[in-house]
Parts: sequence; C-alpha cells; structure tokens
Amino acid sequence: MGTGWSEFIISTVRPFGWTDWRKIPPLFGCAPGRSFFGPRTPLHYSHPYINNIHLFDTLSVRVNLVFPMTLSRYRNLSTLHIGHTAIGPPFREALQSLPKLKDLLLHDCLIHVEKAMPLNILTITLCSSMRSPVRLADPETLHTLALDVVPNTAITFGSATLPNLVDLSIQEVRDARKFVRLLVQCPHLICLSVNSVAGSLPAVSPDTIPRLRSLSAPRTLVHILGPGRPISRVLLTGKLRRGRLMPLYTAISRATVPLKSLHLPYQEGGFLDRLAAIASVFPELTELSLEFLELYSIFRCGTRDDYGPGAALNMMRGPPRDCRTLELDDEGAFDGELPVDDISDAESEREDPAPILVMEQAASEPTLARSISSSMSMLQKLFQWIMHDSFALSTNIEVFWVVDHDCQLSPADQHQAIARLSRLYRQLREIKLGSLGSSWKRTGGSWARDVSGAREVILVLREVEPDPWSDEWPSSWLEFGACT
Repeated sequence: MGTGWSEFIISTVRPFGWTDWRKIPPLFGCAPGRSFFGPRTPLHYSHPYINNIHLFDTLSVRVNLVFPMTLSRYRNLSTLHIGHTAIGPPFREALQSLPKLKDLLLHDCLIHVEKAMPLNILTITLCSSMRSPVRLADPETLHTLALDVVPNTAITFGSATLPNLVDLSIQEVRDARKFVRLLVQCPHLICLSVNSVAGSLPAVSPDTIPRLRSLSAPRTLVHILGPGRPISRVLLTGKLRRGRLMPLYTAISRATVPLKSLHLPYQEGGFLDRLAAIASVFPELTELSLEFLELYSIFRCGTRDDYGPGAALNMMRGPPRDCRTLELDDEGAFDGELPVDDISDAESEREDPAPILVMEQAASEPTLARSISSSMSMLQKLFQWIMHDSFALSTNIEVFWVVDHDCQLSPADQHQAIARLSRLYRQLREIKLGSLGSSWKRTGGSWARDVSGAREVILVLREVEPDPWSDEWPSSWLEFGACT
C-alpha cells in the first residue's frame, strides 16, 4: 500500500476532524438515519503485516473523539446504528441530546449510560456494560426490543413493566426462569421470536402475554405458549423429529383462534403424510412455508423475504432503514445544484416482458411410483407429487413456499407446477419452489417473479371442455386459467 492508501485515509479523516462545523449548512440536520462503526481493539495488533495499518487506528481514535461532538448537530436524527466502540460520557450526552432519536442499534459496544432514553426500538447484540447492566431505554416508551441473549449483561429493566412493548426478539435464552420473568413484564406483547432455549422451561401462567399472536420459537416453547392464546402465526425453529409432530400440532391447535400461517423446517421422511396432517388439523391455514434441511444443518431464523411467510425478525440485520449515504466533498459538496437523479426518490419504471404462455399438462406417465427415484431431491419429488395430483393442502391456502437451498427446479417445471397448483387451489396468490429468485406472485391472470435481475412472467392457459348439452361450441378452446 503506497501513497494512494495514505491519501485515502487522510481524505477520510478530514470530514470528521478538520471541517469547521460552524460553516456547515443546515442540510446536516435533516439526516433520518446514520451508522457509526469503529474497531475497539487497535488493528495493528491483529494485522501487523498490512502497510500503514496504524493509519486506521489513528482514524478510529480521532473519529471516536470527534463523532460524539458532531452527533448532537443531527437534530432530526431518528435512527442510529453504532458498533465496536465505547459509549462513554461524551457519547452518552450526545445521544441524550437528540430529541427525535427513536431507533437505536448497538453492536459490540461497551455501554455506560446513566439515564434511560425515550426510545421506541432498541437492538442490542454482543454488548456489555462497564459495571452492572444499565437501564438504556425508558420502559414506558419501548415497543420493539431485540436482544442477543437473556439474561443480558448490558441492559436491564429491573422489575419495571413494559406496557407498550409489542415485539420481542431474543436470539438465545440462557436462563429460562429470567426469560419467563421478562415475559410477565410485557403484558401487551403481540410478537415473540426466540431462536434457542437452554434447559427446561418452567410453567407459564395462562395470564402471561395473553395477547400473543405471532410466535417464532423451538418446539419446547411452542408446546408451553401455544395453548390458550390468540396465536395465528407460528414459525418453528430447530429440528423436528417426525414422531413429535402430532403432539406439537395439537398444542398449536389449542390456541384461541385458528392458525393462519405456519413455517416448518423439514428434515426426514413422511412428507405427504405431514402435509395431509397439516391440512386436516389446520383447515383455515392460508400460509404454509416448508424449508428442507440437511441432517446436520442449522436452522437460521430469518425474515419473510428469506424463508417464508410469517417469519420472524432477523435481529442481526435490524429494522429496515434508509441506507443511502452522503458523498462527502469538503470543497464542492454544496456548490451549485444537485442533479435531479441524485435527489429524486422516484424509482425507474419498467414494463413487464411479454408473458410466457403455459399450457397445463395432463398427469404424466409413467405412474407415480416409477417417476420417483431415491436419487431425487425432495424438491424434485415434490414436483412429481404435484404433477400426479398426489398432494394435499388446505383448501384456503393463499401462500405456499417450499425452500430448498441445494436444488432448483427448471423454469419449465416451475411453470407446470404453478399451472397445476393454481387450478387445484384457486385462492393461491403466492408460490415459491426452491430458493432462487423471488417468489411467484399472481397479478390478475398472470404470475411473475424476479430472478437474477430479470422479470419473468407467465400466463396459464387451460383447455375448455365443451358442454355436451349445448348446441354451441366455444369460439376458443383456451381460457385464462388464473382469471378466476
């Protein structure tokens, strides 16, 4: 790394430490969100072989000193993500001076905050406090809380009630009793996401979180919290053995409202029996998502865009935010007018391509038993079951996802599967088969998805059988099969 590397570091440091902030126009007070990340451990210790690596350490020290002093100037800042730094007195005072800050994410930070802030959304991962856990957020204002572990060594709410908390996400529960105690403090909780629980869970009173509607959790927690609550969405994490499914279905069915959305990790045999059981136990199910797992794979709890309908919050990603950044130019940043393209939020309009016409095929030959071999993936077997009508879903199904990270169906096979499923289940509006590209969504009479940056659109055609009691024959033998 030569002179260019040094110049890059200097040009990066200049906006933070060498700019006269008194001359900055009020534009900087309009930032809706900002992220700040800096290494807590000097990089020249871990990367001594990199030329001029000490410049990064110099940059980190200077930014840690200057950034808190400049942060208070962002009067309209509502979202802030901070990582790999210490939240000491200067940083604490800067945070508490932001009147509109509502969403705070701290990752790998050393926290020392004496006064709770009126936050609405708080995400804490890999953090610790300088002494004992601190009360970082006002329990009266918080409505969304995401923690990496419970009990948490960084923050605490003591015995205070969190009356407005409706969304709680926890990556790992290490003390089940303290976890249940936290639930008692959240009387209005609606969504709960827990990735893993260590040890056995104590009994939970039916009066605890009585308004829970969405639950993402391992089997043991679903058994305890499922009955007696208005849970309409369930996302199961971890591995499920076939013999434990019916007791689990029974616990879920004992909720006070019908189940509408279900996500299951799939690992072993009995696929058709499992689908039949789901359709039987949950006749009002409208969303079903299945993820094929290998024997030793680890299930990752993700968002709906990652794994299927009704999935839980992905904590490490944090809540959606404006990721656009300012292009810093000390001398010419505010000279002249910005191009329209740089300040416009308008998305470029694009027209869908001409649809691919798909004619549904009759049940293929040979027979189903001869069509399926042991070498097929589960997704390939699923396609054969669909094409041979050996397949059962709830009659009310609207969204059907099958995620297989190791196998993809060809576009032609996907088109045929959509044609068959849309005929059997007329309320279907979204389908995903595999993991490539986005899901297929129905708009009017067509189905479309985005894959590899391109738009793919199909229109299902279906042969119309003439009425034997009518003297008139249809003018066309084809109809738009999805236009019902």
